[in-house]
Amino acid sequence: MSFRRRVVLGWLSCAAMAGCAGGGALREPADAYGLRTGSLDRTELEAAAWTVEHDPDSAEAPRAATLLARAAYDEGRPAEVEKRLAWLEQRHPATPWLAPLTHVRLLVARDAEGSLRLLQRASAALARFPDDAAFARAARALAEPLLPACSQSDLETFLATAPDAPLAPEVALTLGRLLIARGANEDATRVLRKLIAAAPDAGPARDAAAILKELSRKTPTNPRVFGALLPASGRYAPYGLSVSQGVALAVEDMAAAGKPFEFVPVDTQEDPERAVQALDALVRDRQVAGLFGPLFSATALLCAAEANTLGVVLLTPSALTARLTQTGPYVFRVALSPEREAATAAEFAVSKKGWKRFGILAPETAYGRSLAQAFTASALALGATVLVESRFGPGSADYREAIVGAGGADVAGFKEAEEESRREAQTELEAFLQSFFTAAADAAPTATVTGAPAAGPTLVACLQLTGDPYAAELGQRLRAAALPHKTISVLAPESASAFSVSLTRAAVSAGGQLSGPEELALAELLARQADDRGAALTLLVSAAPAGQTAAAELLDCALAMYDSRTAHRLAAHEFRARRPLPPVGNRHGLEALYVPASGAQILHIVPQLVYHSLALPMLGSDTWNDEALRKRPEGVTVEAYFPASFWPEYDRPLTRRFVARYRERYAADPDALAAAGYEAALLLMDAAARSDGTREGLRQALADSGALEGLTGPMRMTPQREAEKSAVILTVRNGNIVPAE
Repeated sequence: MSFRRRVVLGWLSCAAMAGCAGGGALREPADAYGLRTGSLDRTELEAAAWTVEHDPDSAEAPRAATLLARAAYDEGRPAEVEKRLAWLEQRHPATPWLAPLTHVRLLVARDAEGSLRLLQRASAALARFPDDAAFARAARALAEPLLPACSQSDLETFLATAPDAPLAPEVALTLGRLLIARGANEDATRVLRKLIAAAPDAGPARDAAAILKELSRKTPTNPRVFGALLPASGRYAPYGLSVSQGVALAVEDMAAAGKPFEFVPVDTQEDPERAVQALDALVRDRQVAGLFGPLFSATALLCAAEANTLGVVLLTPSALTARLTQTGPYVFRVALSPEREAATAAEFAVSKKGWKRFGILAPETAYGRSLAQAFTASALALGATVLVESRFGPGSADYREAIVGAGGADVAGFKEAEEESRREAQTELEAFLQSFFTAAADAAPTATVTGAPAAGPTLVACLQLTGDPYAAELGQRLRAAALPHKTISVLAPESASAFSVSLTRAAVSAGGQLSGPEELALAELLARQADDRGAALTLLVSAAPAGQTAAAELLDCALAMYDSRTAHRLAAHEFRARRPLPPVGNRHGLEALYVPASGAQILHIVPQLVYHSLALPMLGSDTWNDEALRKRPEGVTVEAYFPASFWPEYDRPLTRRFVARYRERYAADPDALAAAGYEAALLLMDAAARSDGTREGLRQALADSGALEGLTGPMRMTPQREAEKSAVILTVRNGNIVPAE
């Protein structure tokens, strides 16, 4: 063994023991972050260099490379640090020593590349080694002290290029503080809101929330003025008008109670971009305390992101997407949530009606999927079962495929199969008759009982009546086939039926002889219906019993020719054909269907359910309560129930007063949107009356709303910022929509 080899082995052994200076301090990768400058002597470095050069694949090589890189950094050789890092990444890409050597590279960046480059390198390295706690502490200890020295441009550049980087929360918090120091509070608010939305559990997010709360108290607002983001023109204008009229009555009620408020309307046309622009103008120029609207989910989601960024309350009366209130703490919703709708329907069906077996027929939309999922969960929690779920396209008018998928009878498929079966049976019958008449024509005439000269037989066709449409068809085909034969006489079915029934029970020997009293029946019939040379041709048709699992029923047909004087069978053939069984409706044994569609769709779905033998009791959602169903409730011919967030005939004092005032003011009945506007406006103004006049105070007051009387009962705001309110269960009865008993 060479002297150098012995030195290396001795150094490695010493490094593995606690008593050895220098190298003993670098037993594990975590030790590298506390390595003291100048603690590495020349012997250690020579041994490390020999290991890297002559034994690069050994277990000690990564540690040796890290020692050499640290020495290169201490001696001002940054190029060698890069070289050692590249070597280690190539030869040992999975080694735990890669993070300590990367830390050495960060030291080089701190000294040579400036604050922004170090932040970018440190953040990238943190993303590369997310589970290395020692590296994370060391990298952050290098980067975070440099943040206050960064320029606004550096911080903005970092966030623009790496908004999701590990150091982004710290960078955003630093930028927010810098903007506040320069008096740009609105820009700071926007940055800090984005920070909270992107990393709500990070430490900087808590600091940002405290800063925003303080800013909110200093931001000038009009505490009794709200912005209303509602459509006043375009296709959605009627919806905006209903909501606005409900809001106007709520404002009057609050003013009468000595609490005046103002809603500043802006026509959004329910266009998302237009709505966001209006939101910014209301917050900046009118300094509104909060925002009311928009109506629909797509617009509301975009506005919600902006409202959270600006730190201003947004309360929507009708948007339904479940993601809305998850966008941030400043977004609230008053609409009856899809989950609550479905739970209400399930509770009524199971608890009041006693149904336990359900099917779901839902539109293939986010709304349809969410309600179907919520109904299933609620039904299961109540001890019921959803046995089948079927979907249809949102713009569909043909629900056949979805209804059959839910267990309805496939009428169209049966008719197609029946027609195909009929064509096949007719083809087989043609071959059958041809074969029979060929055999009958070739049959040799027999001697008579009296010894009279033999003569060719006259054939008589007898058809057994069964009431079966196939039997009728076969009889018609038989008579038609007999016409060309001059020697064939065809009996009418009513003349032949008695004989045919008897003949069905006749015992025919292997040789074809009739035995027993049936001979007399045959002779009597032939004596009345045929001459001395007559013979009988009989067709028997009956449907064989089919099992419950059978897909078709079997038809058995027998055709025979007998000599009239000897009762000898001259020719006999059998015909067998199958035809499909009629489809069975409600294959899953459901007790009710849950159909969260619109009222207009329900009017098309119900007759198709009847046609497909699936006319079960139906449960629906608040979307049933639309103009189409209100105009034609008689179109729902099955037992049907649905929850509604509002019904003008609901017998409650507040509801009666609201409806009476609405009718007096607008000469019409209020719809669900007018009611939603009324309730949501009351909730928002009540919170503002209890707040300290700041936007943050309004958010807190709205989140802490206790029970407030609504049009269908008490309502309150949940911790998820959803209004918890009662629903009215309505039913379609005798062509009218009325509350269910």
